Formats: sequence, C-alpha cells, structure tokens
Amino acid sequence: MSKKRVVIVGGGLAGLSAATALSQSEKFEITVFERAPTAGGCTSSWRDHRDAGGDEIQYPMHMIFPTLYVNFLYLLKFISLYGSADLTANLTPKFDRFFFFDENGRKSSLALSPLAKKLPAPFHGLKILWDFDSCGFLDKISTLRFFLFCLRHGGKDLPPASDQYNFYGFCKKLGMTEEAVKAMARITYSITNLPPSEQVGPKFAKLFYEVILSHSDALGYQMINDNYTPGLIAPWVIFLKNFGVKFLFNHEAVGIGQNGKYRTSGISAIDHNCGPWFVCKNCGARFPNATPKISCPKCGLINGYFPPPQPSPKFFEADYVISCLQPHQLAEIILADEYHPFRQFGYFRKLGKYKGASLTISRIWLDKKYTYEDNLTGLDRHYFPFNGIMDISNIMRRYAEQSVFDTLSDDGDNLKMWPAEALKNKLVQDMRRVFPETQKARVEKHLLAHIWPGVLYHKAAPEISSLYRPENQQSPVDNFILAGDWISKLEIGMEGAVLSGLNAANILSCKEGQSAWPIIKPKRGNLLRLF
Repeated sequence: MSKKRVVIVGGGLAGLSAATALSQSEKFEITVFERAPTAGGCTSSWRDHRDAGGDEIQYPMHMIFPTLYVNFLYLLKFISLYGSADLTANLTPKFDRFFFFDENGRKSSLALSPLAKKLPAPFHGLKILWDFDSCGFLDKISTLRFFLFCLRHGGKDLPPASDQYNFYGFCKKLGMTEEAVKAMARITYSITNLPPSEQVGPKFAKLFYEVILSHSDALGYQMINDNYTPGLIAPWVIFLKNFGVKFLFNHEAVGIGQNGKYRTSGISAIDHNCGPWFVCKNCGARFPNATPKISCPKCGLINGYFPPPQPSPKFFEADYVISCLQPHQLAEIILADEYHPFRQFGYFRKLGKYKGASLTISRIWLDKKYTYEDNLTGLDRHYFPFNGIMDISNIMRRYAEQSVFDTLSDDGDNLKMWPAEALKNKLVQDMRRVFPETQKARVEKHLLAHIWPGVLYHKAAPEISSLYRPENQQSPVDNFILAGDWISKLEIGMEGAVLSGLNAANILSCKEGQSAWPIIKPKRGNLLRLF
C-alpha cells in the first residue's frame, strides 16, 4: 500500500500535534519542515550563545489551565504512555492564584479561596471577583455587568458582540467604572499578554468565561517545570521520530506548488544547513543561513546581509500540506509570487490583514534565593517596562538554588528603542519594586532579547477575531489545510494550537478514511446550562 505524503510546515505545537495524530496511522508518510534548528515555535527555549555559561532563554511562560487545556494534557499523557519520557512529570503542581501590582505600588491577587472552591460554577466566579482586592465596593458592583455578559455569551463559538470594540471600549460600553476597567485590564495582561487597546473585548469575554467561570476549579493552572525545549519539545520530537515522522530542521518554506485550481502539489523550501552558522546578536541563538538576508529563526532579527552561494529552493512533492505558519508568515509566501493561484480566493486574501506581534523577554539571575512561593505577577505596562514577572526558581528544579526572574513585555515595539543596558537597569529596578525582598540582591547575569514580528504570533486587533479570520481550517484548495492557535475558535495559547493541529489531522484522516483522533471537550459546571 502506497503511503500518502504529508508535509507539515512549522514545528510548533500545532505541527507537533498534527504529526502525533497522523503518526498513529500507517497510511501517512509525514515530514515536518522547521526553519529553526529545533522544534517548538513559540513554546521553545534555546541556549544563549552570548552567555559564556551556556544558559538558556525562552519564550514567555504559559499558564496551563487543566479544566480548559484538556487536549494538550491528553497528548502529554499519550506521549508518556507510549514514549520513553513521562511528560506529565514535567508539570508543576496546580496553583490557584496569581498576583497583580498597580501603578501605586499596591499588590493584589485573584485567587480561588476555600469558600469559592466549594461553590458551584458560575457562582464561584462571583466570589473570585468579589474577593479581588484591587477594587473598591462600587467598582466590584460594576464588574457584575461584565460577569453577566460573560455568563450569557462566553460559552458560544460566535463572538458575543461586535469585534470592533477593544477591551477598554467594550468595558466602558458595559458601564463599568474606571477603576473596575483598570482592575480587569490587569487580568487581561496575565491571561493574554495584551494591553486593553489591542485586546478584542468580546474575545476576552469568552476567555474569561473559559478560564474562570466555566468550572469551579477553572482558575487553577500549572506550568512546565523546566525550560521548554528539554522539558517538553525535545522528548516530543523523539517520540515522533520513533513513530516514523521525519524532521527537516533549518528548512524554510518559500513557495507553495499548484496542481490545478483546487490542489497543491507540494512546497518549495531552502535548506539552510548548507550555509554558514551565525550567532544572533539580539537573542544569542545559533543558526545556519544560506540566503543573503541573515534572519534569526528564533527572534526574527535581521542580523545583516552576507552573500553566500544561495541554493535554489528544492521542491518537495506532497499529497497533503498542513500549514502551521502564522497568518502573516503564510501571506508573505503567497505575496512573493505575484501570480500565485491562491490570490484568487478571498479565504487567503484575508491573511493580508494580519500583522506580527512583538515581545521583549529577559531572564535575571540573582546571587541567591529570595522568594519561596509561586508569584506569577501581572502589571500594567503603562507604568512598568514588563506586564508579567515571576521567579522561576520556585517552579524549575534546575534553578532551585537561586532566584531567577523571567520578565515579559508585549510592548516590544517600544522597548526596542531603549539602549540595552538602560533597559536592563530599568527591568531590575522595577523587579525590586514588585519584590522588595530583592532590594539588596546582586544581579549575577541578565539575558535580554526582543522578539520581532516575523517569527511571532499575530498581533490582535479589533475585527480580526471574526471578520477576517477564515471560517474553517479547510481551505478552498482541497489538500491544503491551515492550523495554528490563530485559526482555532478558542484562540488561546497552547490549547488553541494543539486543538487546531488535531483538527487539521482529522480533516486529512477523514479524506483518507482513517480513524479520527479523539477531540475532548472541556467540562462545564452543571448550573451553566441555566444561563
């Protein structure tokens, strides 16, 4: 029996999930193309070669909500059962609170109290909001309007209101007080890493429903207890290789072939392994490059131009292509060919609306241990250079002997303008504001990187979530399927990416008469049916 050749473009969570589902059938010959030297995409870590000690830096930490991330956790259990590594052992215990720090230096928390744990959903959410000590009495009363809106509309697939409202305008339309809007905005930073001006209001209402209101234990979250690549991605890749999946690292997709109007014949890719190796001056990643433009696959910075012998793209035939690229990345490939047949479809033309986001990440090593409990903290980026900070030594065993702080800012476009050393000093200064116990700490090492739009997820904007998002993952081209967190109806981090990859694999399996991978739906509180 001849196997169907499946090309998966992108080795992030969506690509790995699609490969996992398809690898369980002998019908498919699977090849994953990845531009970077390692898989993982926006859930990966890498050695910073600017650092003599060889320490790692990574993309922002993900909160894993067990009541919502059901397909992601099922995959981890599956890989642990049939692979050589127990990935479930790389999850932290469950935390049930996260902290906030406002512009006045006041620390507050959103927590699942003992009483809230006993209340059925959605009434536990009301208790969580009432306990939120960042609001006054009248402000808490005004948040009831947001609570009721989320309750009525959050469980629906379609946007509950016009996506033309950003988060701030949406909350003001609901009649919330200014302080209540500010308090809720700090929650958006913690869950979505987006500011109120860029966060789609109705979309966040859905996320708030999923993350907090849908289940009495929904606020609880876990994290990976190691750097992403050794703790999650590398064992996953080994598992897939053992099931016959082929990985072509340092291969950049640059073209999509056509076989008639409604079918693709494969992809064109450049093999960067034949080029010289470089170390990115911005993030320290080491990578090969075989084209004149030296673009880092981890952070997206163009490190300069060098005229090596440029290899011609090689064409790889495929019966099916699953694109796990971000929409702006796929649009760039289509735009490179003025006469590309995909341009005739409005489905693909919509991708031109998407733009890449920008982040700044850093990791700060202190001389000894200063904090001793989970302390994920969200902040208002209008008053701080970061909107998230935590001491990862409390969750990662490898850093258990000293405090190591990870910071994240979604305001990367602004922070790129800072001189690097001045920005590092500002980050350390504000770390001490948020964690006074580090006032006298000595900074042993500080690694910082800006993540550029070319390699990151798309930038949220009003209307994108519904008006310009493709209606489904099956494109008008019969054997070309899209995946990625951006096209998932959930549109949230790891679970959205995983779910889109599994759905893409099921679309393909259905075409070939193969068994579908089971898709798990999150549990909901019984009383939610009343609303």
